[in-house]
Amino acid sequence: MLYDFFAPRLEKSFLGGVMGRLESGGFVWTCVLRAIFFMSPPLSWMMGASSVRTKDYVLGNLVGLTPVIFLVQMASRRLSEVHKASDLLAVEPMVYLGAFLAFVVLAVYLRKRFLNR
Repeated sequence: MLYDFFAPRLEKSFLGGVMGRLESGGFVWTCVLRAIFFMSPPLSWMMGASSVRTKDYVLGNLVGLTPVIFLVQMASRRLSEVHKASDLLAVEPMVYLGAFLAFVVLAVYLRKRFLNR
């Protein structure tokens, strides 16, 4: 229903190109977009208005969101245990920070690799 309403309006815009790629390579695009934009409501709306296959949508969300959710959960747990500033310089927070930065670098790489075609 939403697809029929929005499809003619999106064909000539930037989002039309993204929607076309999302429909042709749904799993990879869903992973990349979820990793970059996380739980963005407009992204969810766009995916709902596309004709991406349900299997690609579910698996792409699972793979794209799992690392982000894991890192946010681990970092928030560790930050809740901080009682002084020197606790932030311990090994464990630095590992989480490194993992987060590695994930950001991977997301930027994937964005450049797949979104700029």
